[in-house]
Amino acid sequence: MRIEREIINQFKAWKDAPNRKPILLKGARQIGKTWAMETFGKECFKYCVKFDFDRQPELKSVFQVTKDPKRLVKELALYQDQPIIAGETLMIFDEIQECEEALNSLKYFCEEAPGYHIIAAGSLLGVAVKKRKMTVPVGKVKIIDMYPISFKEFLRASDARTYDYIEQKMTDFLGHSNNFATLSYALTASPPHLIIYAPVRVNIRLSMQKAMGSRYVFMPCRLLKRPFLQRKYN
Repeated sequence: MRIEREIINQFKAWKDAPNRKPILLKGARQIGKTWAMETFGKECFKYCVKFDFDRQPELKSVFQVTKDPKRLVKELALYQDQPIIAGETLMIFDEIQECEEALNSLKYFCEEAPGYHIIAAGSLLGVAVKKRKMTVPVGKVKIIDMYPISFKEFLRASDARTYDYIEQKMTDFLGHSNNFATLSYALTASPPHLIIYAPVRVNIRLSMQKAMGSRYVFMPCRLLKRPFLQRKYN
């Protein structure tokens, strides 16, 4: 059973986006970061090359010598059997927390060589950055957080019929004005101590927030990847 990860759709949208920046993919170990990057590269690019700074420590010397993207590409090409061509090759920098110079190079690829598609990934990157006092090129990379497989992704792969049924029912319910009013009443009339979680479509969450007032806040739900409303404690 192959599980389609939603993050690949984010990669596809990024591929042809204007003013594209290198991706910095964050997430815990063993959640499928490398698989997602390689799958995206094989499906959407003519070539895909991966550089693993954990298994290939010799790569660090390449980034310690120069910060020029063109020279870096020429040096890195020596470690691969496939060519590195702007627009045709996906470059994967895996376990980038092991090489601070490679992390900083993303800034120069963004500024001087935006034609290259680069996805850099790191396990527990935030912890490594704080522990080693590393510098992240904020504003020069697109930071994406990846999480373990969600129930939504699992259900879509294991029981597509049930997944489609639930998706349609939720769309019908939340998209109808009368049901929106019913949900608003249920939230407004609830006791002060009660916490209510209600799945809300992204395109109406601002309206929901305005209708519910300051007693409610939107809470992200990593399991279903949807915004949720939670009633505040008094």
